[in-house]
Amino acid sequence: MSDTTSEPPARPEGRVGRRERYLLGIDVGTSAVKALLLGSVSGRSHVAAERCQPRFGPGVVEAPPTGWWEAARRAVAAVLHLAGVGGDAVEIVSLAGNMSSVVLLDNAFRPLRSAILLADTRGEAELRALPTAVKRRVAALSGNPLGFGFSLSKLLWLSFNEPELMSRAAVWVAAKDFVRECLTGAVATDPSDAFNSLVLDPADLRWRSDLIGELGLDPQLFPPVLPGDALAGAVSSEAAAATGLRVGTPVVTGTGDVAAVACAAGWLATPVPTVSLGTSTTLMVPRPGAARPPEGFSVHPVLPGRPWLLLASLLTGGLALDWLRRLGPLELQQVGDLEPEQLPVFLPYLSGRGSPDFDTTQRGTIFGLDPSVGLPQLAASLFAAVGFELRDCLVALGVRDEETVMVTGGGVAVNGFVQLLADTMRREVLVRSMNEATALGAALVAAGPERAGKLVRTVGTQHRVSPRAGSVDALEERYRLARQQAGEFYRALERRAGTHPMAGLPDREHSGAAHRESGRTQRAQGRSPVSAETRPRAIRERQ
Repeated sequence: MSDTTSEPPARPEGRVGRRERYLLGIDVGTSAVKALLLGSVSGRSHVAAERCQPRFGPGVVEAPPTGWWEAARRAVAAVLHLAGVGGDAVEIVSLAGNMSSVVLLDNAFRPLRSAILLADTRGEAELRALPTAVKRRVAALSGNPLGFGFSLSKLLWLSFNEPELMSRAAVWVAAKDFVRECLTGAVATDPSDAFNSLVLDPADLRWRSDLIGELGLDPQLFPPVLPGDALAGAVSSEAAAATGLRVGTPVVTGTGDVAAVACAAGWLATPVPTVSLGTSTTLMVPRPGAARPPEGFSVHPVLPGRPWLLLASLLTGGLALDWLRRLGPLELQQVGDLEPEQLPVFLPYLSGRGSPDFDTTQRGTIFGLDPSVGLPQLAASLFAAVGFELRDCLVALGVRDEETVMVTGGGVAVNGFVQLLADTMRREVLVRSMNEATALGAALVAAGPERAGKLVRTVGTQHRVSPRAGSVDALEERYRLARQQAGEFYRALERRAGTHPMAGLPDREHSGAAHRESGRTQRAQGRSPVSAETRPRAIRERQ
């Protein structure tokens, strides 16, 4: 099923008469793939979306990669039809995608299994059980914590739990990289997705093969790394037939979704602290380089020559809101009229708590239910909780109270959400509303920094929202007490049940060497790696 929208054209600023050419941005999300055409003259955008359903289980979040490609080709065909143009009107293609996903490919670049996604927690135990010295080296290299939200955890889980499959793998890629391979036949990744493996050297953006080997992984599994705005291939004849694009259309590497949203928020011109309200709520704060972030946060590259970003991920927001919607009809515009002091407390940790704790024992909890509480009250409580969590992250990352924070993403369409964020963060917010920020960011990456800086001003609208003084004081006091009590409850429950993720695992300080040797033997016997000779020519020439 397709969802299609168009944005009214911006004033063309004296360029009337030039033939409109389009930048195509493709966002490979967890539950949908979106294709956005951005007019390089008018700034007008068209969007089409095709749904693709991930699979959930206890600690499991997976998706079939072929589903992403099917959704992508349908979305591209749909957006070309919506705009009333042919594939020859597309100047260049770029992609963004859900980060920390791991897609294992064989020598023919066919998926060997479902992709493992960011919220999948199964690799947490494998990370924790690494030899202490190796963990320290990984943390020192990346500056990031060793958490299940990074692709390294997925690779380690596969290595220990599906070794036969890993022995047949030729390369792993992220979500957007798989769809780009389907478009071009060329395999590569960009620094933003590569850095989430925790084994990319921030100094030169090259894989640390020595450290990869110490982790028991094969360095040949790691794809070439190209800048996000570098040419990575061209649309093949097969992909052209499937999508309607022109054969030979240039395709750039693209970025992870977080970096793409930063680009859509104007980071290619003026980086500012930015909140993205999506399935997960993320906070991005610019910083000059890859210096180690405060504990519980991570640092990521955006594009060459641009600031790096400090990232806080709350693992909640849209996910909890989707759960509320499944309970019954929900009129979100009602939430702005509710008094914060009369709300219950909703701790929305449906899949665990994110930054700065990344505590997978936590679960969604509601305090203060009474007969007057309905779905609107729970939604307002959710929005307030997101704001309180964001405020803590802003303080931890050194963002001053007087600094305005930009807010973007699907959640900005709900006025009550934005107002409660301003109230709970206790600062003015700049609301930037645009069609599909991630896909737009991908298109802007393809445009290049100079042209992107001009185009971003023509797309979407923005306005400011000020906090209401003292409106959430009582709710914040109850929220912090509830968070403390819930944390004690879930930790006690875990101790009582004896279900800590580390329970029953061997000490890999001693077993790691044996595992690494076993892995090398399996690889030698069962697989021909993707060599420089067998990789597509478009990739070989850039290595």
